[in-house]
Amino acid sequence: MSPKTLRIGLVSLLISLMLLGCQEQPAEVAEESVVEAPAGATPEVPQEATLPAAPPGVTIVADGRLLIREPVVPLSFVVGGRLLTLNVSEGDEVAAGDLLATIDDAALQNTVANAAANLAIAQANLAAAQVSPTEAQIAAAEAQIAVAEAGVASAQAAHDRLFAPLDYASIIEAD
Repeated sequence: MSPKTLRIGLVSLLISLMLLGCQEQPAEVAEESVVEAPAGATPEVPQEATLPAAPPGVTIVADGRLLIREPVVPLSFVVGGRLLTLNVSEGDEVAAGDLLATIDDAALQNTVANAAANLAIAQANLAAAQVSPTEAQIAAAEAQIAVAEAGVASAQAAHDRLFAPLDYASIIEAD
């Protein structure tokens, strides 16, 4: 064997050993105890289990099933918005009528203001059309006012729903 081939082989062997030493060693796994249940029996499920804290840098891998104590109650609301405050934390008990959160209503206020501005424009157009009116101009201006009034009513209703009692929020219980 030539010295060059021998050197390449030794360098390759050293690099392989160094890389092998850099591998993460798996954490020791406790022996698994398996208990056979009689045929047709339902296994007893513990109500609560506490896991020991793992030392830093150690990952514990375990098989099991996570069961929640009570069903999750999803909430749905009539209107959406940016959440300003959240008055409860996970695990807190709440009662009917408790304020859970507040939502920013700026977008709804802007919608109401825009609808009111459109109504003012429609009223101005009607007033201008009445100076030298034609039937078509008056009809168009009146239609524009009706549309603007409907927009104001719709925007105001959306704003009012945001501040309505909790009756408008629905709690859907999981089965």
